[in-house]
Amino acid sequence: MYITSSKRIIMSCTRRNINNHQSSSSSSPSPFSFLLLCISLISISSFTNAIDNNSCKNVAISKEQCMNATEFTTKVQNASPLHTLRGTIDNVLSSTTCAKLTKTLLSASDFISGSGYESKDNNLPNTYKAHESYSGLDVASLSKLLPSSEDYDWFVTLREHVRKTTEEALGLCPATLFVHYTQIAQKVEGGLHHPHADNCFHTFVLATTTTTSSFEDDDDESDSSYMMAKCDATKAHPYPSRVAASILYLNSQQSGNYDGGEFYWADMFSNGGLGEPSVIVTPKEGRMAFFTAGVENLHGALPVERRVRDEEPRRLALAMWYVTDEQLEEVIPPFVGRPEGDDNEEEEEEDVIIDTPSQKLLMKIPIQSMKTGALKLSLWFHLVKQQSNPTKKSWQANEGVDENMLTMLYRDHSALFSITLQKNVITIHRHVDVHVRPASLQYQLQESVMLHDLLDELVKLAFGKLEDGDGGGDGSKEED
Repeated sequence: MYITSSKRIIMSCTRRNINNHQSSSSSSPSPFSFLLLCISLISISSFTNAIDNNSCKNVAISKEQCMNATEFTTKVQNASPLHTLRGTIDNVLSSTTCAKLTKTLLSASDFISGSGYESKDNNLPNTYKAHESYSGLDVASLSKLLPSSEDYDWFVTLREHVRKTTEEALGLCPATLFVHYTQIAQKVEGGLHHPHADNCFHTFVLATTTTTSSFEDDDDESDSSYMMAKCDATKAHPYPSRVAASILYLNSQQSGNYDGGEFYWADMFSNGGLGEPSVIVTPKEGRMAFFTAGVENLHGALPVERRVRDEEPRRLALAMWYVTDEQLEEVIPPFVGRPEGDDNEEEEEEDVIIDTPSQKLLMKIPIQSMKTGALKLSLWFHLVKQQSNPTKKSWQANEGVDENMLTMLYRDHSALFSITLQKNVITIHRHVDVHVRPASLQYQLQESVMLHDLLDELVKLAFGKLEDGDGGGDGSKEED
């Protein structure tokens, strides 16, 4: 996975696995034995892309050689060799730690149905779409559902360990990567992901190269065509600031009772334009895939299949996405815990409200109760009807990246707003990439009109259609 040289420093070929619940009484192996092993590895000029044969758990470079965020961006833009932009590391977490984590996690019914990204108007066969067999738990959910504050603190510690490991593996200086989003991802039978990038919607375009004959007397040139993945500039992605990601298996096919489910990198160059899998990562507890977030590393997951007829398959992984802007860092809420009774229910189920420069809170609407699915469907129909307001194709309605979220993207792609239905509140946010451009004045004007209409729609849904000032009609009909 790594190009090695004498300037690189093997940080630890036997990284101690983090486990706050267990303390090891055995002494650490001699550093001298590490040195002998790592010197033998440094003598090799490079590793191949054999996924299952990593010798060290992590490789880092010295502080003098590490990259800052600007250098990292330049490296990715210059299309550096893929093996420097992705790889796998075994035993990032021990099998014991993975087993304890999966046991600590909740029953499958606690996982929230979700899908990553969806693009309804992309007709390419490699479009990745919502799948009912994919679900997840984010940090906010874990803060409410894990058994104890010790379990929650332990998970947060594991999360930081994975972040640092990813940072080192990509050759970045300390504190360059910040976690943008964390999720325990669950796939059951049929769960899959089609090839996708993490910071843009991609499409395949026809590219042509010209070659000249190598014979001296032959000046003939020939053209060859192929399909190449590129970011689709016509579609605004909700998270263009993401620069890297990591996927860490928490269970194997055997322990999770599943076949398939392998993470893979897809070929960005394709005659068929489908993004076929090119490198497949076999599931194994503690094995982590890390990679940059753009089209250079299209990736997905093969379908999960049932291994034993009478047992449900369950493929678990810790997925994390990273940014280099500290302002976009994921909020770690305090531990809340499971509700113990009706007296504490309101406090325990308090929703987490996000308000950052890139995800600005516009309004929050407290509610006593709602039928989430029915309300989401009603709002979806309302937004679809508003897409041509004030002119045709002014807006584009989409389902959001999170459960129970709807989005409206303005035609100039400077910003979008989202509607999220939580347990006790409806939140409306404006999403903008602060590093590209602010929301345009035209967007802000049209956003105010759309939100006014949205509030009217919510009032109608909550109280019925109201006549002008009379509270609901001519009063000729009374309810029992």
